[in-house]
Amino acid sequence: MSVTQGSATFIASGLTVVSSRPIFDQARGNSWEVVYEGLQASVATYAATLQADGARTSVTNRNDGMAVLTANFVRDPSTSAGDETPFYQWSIVYEESQESLFSAPEAIIEANAYGVGYRNEIEEAVANSQSWAGTTSNPIGAAIQKLLRVGIETRPVQSPFLRRTATYSLTYPGAPYRVSVQGIVYTRSSLVSTFGIVDPLASRIPFDPDSALPDGFVYGWYLAQQEFNYSVTKQGAVQVNETIGFRFGIWNAAPTGALYILT
Repeated sequence: MSVTQGSATFIASGLTVVSSRPIFDQARGNSWEVVYEGLQASVATYAATLQADGARTSVTNRNDGMAVLTANFVRDPSTSAGDETPFYQWSIVYEESQESLFSAPEAIIEANAYGVGYRNEIEEAVANSQSWAGTTSNPIGAAIQKLLRVGIETRPVQSPFLRRTATYSLTYPGAPYRVSVQGIVYTRSSLVSTFGIVDPLASRIPFDPDSALPDGFVYGWYLAQQEFNYSVTKQGAVQVNETIGFRFGIWNAAPTGALYILT
């Protein structure tokens, strides 16, 4: 193909636009592919310019002195940066972890009713090979004491973990996610409304258990992961990725005097 001055697809840098099409990539999200053809020197120069603007590029040189440049953009390069919409990828998984026997909801409720000394008294009784005085009226504590005596201190817990990854270009005009330096716990309703979660994901987010919790404790989604990264080429960045994750559990998130902010 010849490079023709004055053609509709001829651009100022001396390249011809061969094709332009939208692409969906499961790994990278939405992108736009544009193919250019021109002299090898012009292609090399323009490829560096596009890379600096955040495009992924590949160049194929031909024997006739021409070259083909393929560029992938996060958004349609023919539109303004303000038209870009970030690509969001959501996932929800169940992750297993080990937690203290005293963190079980039933143990928290029983300890709250018992008052000061619940855990200390049980652990001291085990350390001294004695029977805990509260065994008769506190069945959960009695069960914990038996487990501690045989060296079992934790229990396996499966908890939902919700994760969102946002992908956008370097020229995206929207506000980036700001990393929080304080622990935050979202109620289910607040999580759904704050982050605009809709079906089919919304219906897969479990509801809170029916069991009540003592004052100062809530079922909620703790902001457990905050990550920012961007892919880099020799000439410049390619795309920006922001990942946030929420772990469901029981948290000390009372309106005042709590370890976490409740929202």
